[in-house]
Amino acid sequence: MTKVLHIADSQADDTRHRILTLADNKSEEFDIEVILHKGSSLTPLLKQRGVKYHELPLSMWAIRRKIKELKPDIVHTHGTLSGRIAARLYGRCKIVHTPSSPVTRKMRHRMFCDRIIAVSPSVKNVLQKAGVSERKISLVYDGVSPAWKYSAEQSLNFRRKYNVPQNAFVVTYIAPLSEENHNYVLDTARELPFNVCILIVGTGEYEAHLKNRINKERLANVRMISPLSDLDELLAMANAQMDVSYMPETVSLPLLAGLSVGRPAIVTERAPYVIENGISGLVIPPHDPEVLDDAITRLKDDPKMYKQLSEGAAARYKQFTAAKMTAETESIYNELS
Repeated sequence: MTKVLHIADSQADDTRHRILTLADNKSEEFDIEVILHKGSSLTPLLKQRGVKYHELPLSMWAIRRKIKELKPDIVHTHGTLSGRIAARLYGRCKIVHTPSSPVTRKMRHRMFCDRIIAVSPSVKNVLQKAGVSERKISLVYDGVSPAWKYSAEQSLNFRRKYNVPQNAFVVTYIAPLSEENHNYVLDTARELPFNVCILIVGTGEYEAHLKNRINKERLANVRMISPLSDLDELLAMANAQMDVSYMPETVSLPLLAGLSVGRPAIVTERAPYVIENGISGLVIPPHDPEVLDDAITRLKDDPKMYKQLSEGAAARYKQFTAAKMTAETESIYNELS
């Protein structure tokens, strides 16, 4: 059995998701343990799954002592340089590193590791520009488990639950709240037909500002919903998704889950590797309310196009499954060990 020790110094959602996905879907030939700092949001989730974890100060020497005790075959670090140095000092394991987002061109990403996992073509490009050899980089897309497929009747019940119009064309935007991106969405909402409803799901410092705009401008076709809401229920209510942010290094995990239930997405040019324009969704230029308005209206008014994009979204999901992500990561472990 191959022992893999993950070391995480980040509380980021994507780091937490990757470790939990690998733990949930691992093959029997792998044993996983995790080093993290005390009070990490990962702790209760690992405990719930029965995954062994070790809370300790994430200093190089503390990590090195624990590595010598555990004797892993693979150390997989997530954003922690001290963990890679500690593993290299131990000297009896291979080191895999997944950079935390946003990825920069800092030279430390290529230090003290045998393989770097790039989660998107943009990350791979940043690493190569930082001087990392292409032979050292493996491209492994983030993957998610499929969303639950509810019946049409259940979807209507969820719309009642969240006070969403029964006959509306519903578009979800699930992302951390930001001034630029969400003001752009509200600018678009002012021009949309009355039977289109936008669900904004997220939290952040601009929440009060956005709610004030919605109330002041009487944007009755916009709902702000708690990010603690059940994702499967939100996707069941939705006809489509959108992601208008511009951070090419990562992709929205809820967007990937939406593909699994055939929800086409409208995205900016940040993630063309996920959404294929005219096949699994629509790719538009950033921050143009008129263009976004047109894209939403086209999806709503053209049932034939919507059906084709919905089928394309479901097919595209096969590239972003949790099982595929895990299998490709474990293939790297096997190659190294």
